Amino acid sequence: MNLLEHYLEPGYTARVLTGDESPVKGVTYVEFDGKVNCYGTVRRTKALFELDEWQEIEKKGYYMA
Repeated sequence: MNLLEHYLEPGYTARVLTGDESPVKGVTYVEFDGKVNCYGTVRRTKALFELDEWQEIEKKGYYMA
């Protein structure tokens, strides 16, 4: 299976998970909830990203999945 770009659509929410909310102690995660566009197919999704990974995704406007 090939990796494809999933572009973030406007109107998403991103919530930082720290402390007891984080699935791994000592690692900061971001919970993404919003729509993504992959080659014209727009769908709503929820995903977890590590903080540094999320900062790169937000800067580029897409993630690979």
